Amino acid sequence: MSKMVVSLDDLESSHILDNPIYHSLVSIHSSFNLGNENVAFFPPEIMPMVGAPRWDSDVQPTILSSLPKGVDSFIVLHRERISIEPSLAETLFEGIGVQMVCFDVAPFDFSGFSIQALDSTHVPAMLALTKLTQPGPFVKNTINFGSFVGILKDGDLVAMGGERLQLPCVNNKFSEVTSICVHPEYQRKGYGRAIITHICNRIKQRGDIPFLHCRQSKTGAIGMYEKVGFRKRCDVHVANFRIK
Repeated sequence: MSKMVVSLDDLESSHILDNPIYHSLVSIHSSFNLGNENVAFFPPEIMPMVGAPRWDSDVQPTILSSLPKGVDSFIVLHRERISIEPSLAETLFEGIGVQMVCFDVAPFDFSGFSIQALDSTHVPAMLALTKLTQPGPFVKNTINFGSFVGILKDGDLVAMGGERLQLPCVNNKFSEVTSICVHPEYQRKGYGRAIITHICNRIKQRGDIPFLHCRQSKTGAIGMYEKVGFRKRCDVHVANFRIK
């Protein structure tokens, strides 16, 4: 029997978290998968992400030809850097991030923070806030992952976050915390920490393990995540490609 995962030391150097998009789509989020076990992808209106067990040059034409009609760009996320033959796709963006995992959530005083569930009626405000703050990809039906929450002030959405990728774990599952963003006028006032702590507490109450991804350059956000209880597991590579 596999041992319980209770610390970073229990996560092997090679792990399904190395390839989270693919392993989410062929397991817990298989109902979203429009592909198969060789190339897996979300409906683009939910999340324009693609995963595969390998990205060697010999399988790249098959991967790209398998994508739905109308999809001309997509995002990949992997511990290893993924490059696609220039004759097949143009690289629109490439960057390095960190993957962090939380085993113990730090206490937080929620006084003054009223956190509520978000639903489809909040999507226009969620799209506006994510466009303003750029936490990562968020499109009109990303909310279909469920479990998004936010803080409203005078009817305006000023902070939000939710859960996205989920992967199997001996304990139960890993659940990705995502789209954490705060309106610039409310930053550095505890709103982001309130949102992420709320989400992590909810995940831990289910017996699951929170994890997240953050751009390496966002040192302020990484520091806040560390205060919540997250610890870096590894660097990850993210890229956005456009099919030629």
